[in-house]
Amino acid sequence: MTVTARVTRLTESDWRLFGGVRLRALTDSLGADDPQYRHESTFTAAQWRRRLRDHAQFAALLDNRPVGLIGAQQE
Repeated sequence: MTVTARVTRLTESDWRLFGGVRLRALTDSLGADDPQYRHESTFTAAQWRRRLRDHAQFAALLDNRPVGLIGAQQE
């Protein structure tokens, strides 16, 4: 069986995928009671889109299934 791995830059139209993976990552690492998770879990579609517009976000995909995120921003 061949597994296809790739990294792709997310765009505003990927906000649902980004939000889902981001929230899953926060709960895995910090837990659902963490203030950062509680804050981001209330984001609207516009807020997720803004984050994708303002900062470069990339998804690691295995067989087109998101398995991780990488973000970059200029300081």
